This record gives sequence, structure tokens and C-alpha cells, in this order.
Amino acid sequence: MDFGSCVGKRLCGGFFRKEVFIVLIIGLAIRYFVGFFLTYTYDVHSWALIISNFESGNGLYDVAGFNYTPPWGYILGTFSVIAEMFGLDVFGERFTEALSVEEIEGWFFSASAPSIAFALAIKTMYFVVDIAVGYAIYWIVRERTSDDRKALIGFALWFLCPLVIAVGGIGGMFDTFTVLLTLLTVIFLMRDRYLLAGMCLGTAALMKIFPGVFVFVMIAYVILKHRGDGKAVPALVQSFIGLASIIVILLLPQILDGTLSDCFGFLTSRAGDGMGVGGDLVTYGTIAAYAAILVVTLLLAYRTARGSGNDPDGTLLTMLMVNGAVLFLYPSTPQYIMLLIPFLIVQLVTVDSRYRVPYILFAIGTTMFSLGGNATFLIPLAGFTDLVSMDTVLAGVEWFHTSFAFGIAPIHIIYYGGAALQYLGTLMTLFTFAKVRGDTHSAETPETA
Repeated sequence: MDFGSCVGKRLCGGFFRKEVFIVLIIGLAIRYFVGFFLTYTYDVHSWALIISNFESGNGLYDVAGFNYTPPWGYILGTFSVIAEMFGLDVFGERFTEALSVEEIEGWFFSASAPSIAFALAIKTMYFVVDIAVGYAIYWIVRERTSDDRKALIGFALWFLCPLVIAVGGIGGMFDTFTVLLTLLTVIFLMRDRYLLAGMCLGTAALMKIFPGVFVFVMIAYVILKHRGDGKAVPALVQSFIGLASIIVILLLPQILDGTLSDCFGFLTSRAGDGMGVGGDLVTYGTIAAYAAILVVTLLLAYRTARGSGNDPDGTLLTMLMVNGAVLFLYPSTPQYIMLLIPFLIVQLVTVDSRYRVPYILFAIGTTMFSLGGNATFLIPLAGFTDLVSMDTVLAGVEWFHTSFAFGIAPIHIIYYGGAALQYLGTLMTLFTFAKVRGDTHSAETPETA
């Protein structure tokens, strides 16, 4: 057998098959169709504005508007270079006739819209990462089961998931990068590549803070995996070196130019700002909620470290799903739920089919929740094409926000109904875990007379 083909088979695990190709074509076709017609202007135009600031010679934090830690800024900077190479120089416009959408209280709508070309270009970047996440899920499932069919199902459940399509294809949000880095962390841990695992986790946590919560379960996994062989401490040291070094490297430009504090402004900027007593309640309630979540996370880590050790990889994957569900017991916006979805898919495909219930609830609920932008998604289409008029779009926005009974408007049914289903999905994830675990223990415990 040819060495190259052997290595390729080992690395790809049968990924490049006709069935996978069909799923890829279907998923990409849906993404580009949806992505052409619908765009959440608030976030995508922000990326366009930030890139314009770069091209004007400004740093990440020289001009107001960039509210994240540096990694996403570095990605946008790289994207701007590529966009310039392909002649993409018109990123968006502000449509004064749509200013009324910004006056709708309680919603983040913008009359500034990205161009269709810019929106599709940046969405293409997300779609590529979606494929990479799908492959990571494929790899994990195949590694766990040696079953190409199950691995294909895992890939399809991710790549065709309505939430994943909506977040990248409509919302233009970059959470899929965080998901990929988290899964790479898991894969490197499973393959004993601890330095790389630490680097991936550090980068993921800098992009969005949630993956950082997984560190306790991951530490417990290393302890469990190397119980009795003396390798746990060296492995943890390597992981810490990887994590600390990548954080320093990524933050070094801000450390040198004195803007380090600006990197973490997002942690406090949205917490009850300017809301008086109500804002204080939100802030302290959030702190209390996450303190409780941290306590539960530590308990999960303790249980992980105290596990049987028969299947440490399986324990890691299960506990990360549980940890993700516990993390999002504090109500979350839909894009954050994407971090939980891969681990839920792995459990569904490799452990128990009953996890299909929370998966379906997430697929429906989070997608509804994501569609809170309603007709505003059509502003770029109205502004840059003749396919629909701005008057029609604004009439649609008005209809969605007009009460038909008891102060309830169509937008409330879509948005809050989706939020309720999403939260039910979180609860059902934990309920299903408890049920599966209980059934497993019952089967392992012999009956006594």
C-alpha cells in the first residue's frame, strides 16, 4: 500500500466520500442562498466598519467600535488583506430611509448595512470554518466508533443544523471559530498533544470567554487519564505553558501599546450600564448565577477526576456536554449555544439516540430565537439590489412589531417562543443525561433477591 494513501486515510478517516460531498453541497447551497437574501446588519456592518478603520491606519482600539479581544480583530485584519486582493473595496452604506429601525426600543437594529458582496465574502469565511468543525465532529465520532456511517451522521447533524446556518449565514457572527478551537482542544487532549491543547483553549477563551469554563473538566480529564502512570503533572505543565504562551503572544501588541485594558471592556460594558437599580439587579444576578455555575462546574470536574478510568475520552466528551448545558442554564443568546451542539451531537450519535430530543429543540428554538431581526434582514437586499424595495422592508418591520392582541406582536412569538424552546433544550440535555446515566447504572448493577 502506498504510504501517502495510508497517511491520508488515517488523517481523513474516509471523510472524502460521496455521501459527505452530497451533504457539503446541500449545506453550502442553503448557506449561500440564505446568505445572499438575509443579513443581520448590526453585526456584519460592524465588521465592515472595523475593517475600514484598519485601512485608515487605526489600531484595534484606536477607534470606538471594536468590543472584543484581539484574536477576532487579527482575523478581520487578515480578511481585509484578502478582500483587497480581490478588489472588494465597498463594504457598506448607511441608508437614511431605514433610520426608523434604530428607534425600535429594546432591539439592536441598524440602518447601516453591509454590501451583498462584503456580506457573502465574510460569510464564506464562516462556512469554511463550519466545514472544519464538521470534520472535527466526524473525526471524534469515527475515533469513538470506527463507524463511517455514524461519523457521516455526526457531520450532517452539524453542517445542516438550522442554528449553525442561521448564525453564520444570517447573523454573520464568528462563534463557529470558538467552536472549532474548542474541538481542536479536545482532539489534542485525546491525542496527548497537551501543548497544542493549551494553545487552542487559550485562543478559544480569548475569542469568547465560555470555553474557559471547560478548563476544570479538562484538567480533571488529564488527571483521570494518567492516574497511576505519573504523567499527569508533566501533561498539565505542558498545557499551562501552551495556554499562557498563546495568551501572551496574542495580547503582546496591546501590552506594548498600553491598550490591554481595552481588550476586556466587553466584560462590563453590557452589564446593566445606565439602568439604575434595575441594572444593579441584573449585574448582581448575573454574578450570582455564574458563581453557582462555577460551583457546579467544579463538582463536575471532581466527579470526572474520580471516574473509573475505563473510558477517559468518553467521560471527557460527556462531561463537556453536561458542563456546556450547565453553563447555559443562565439564559443565553442562540449563537453561544453553538458551543454545546457538537458535544450533544457526539452523545446522540455515539451514546444514546434519546439525545435527539434536545437536539431538535435546539434546532427549532435557537433558529427561531436567531430570527429576531425579522424583516430588517432584508435591508442590504433592498439597499443594494432591485429585488425588493426599502418601503416593502420597512412595512414588514412594522408588521412584525405591531401588536395584534394584549401587546403581543408577531416578533414576540418568534423571539420569545424560540427562547423558551432553546431553554427547554438545555433542560432536556441535562434530563436526558440523567436518564441515560441512571439506565446505565441500573444495567450494571446486578439485581439482588
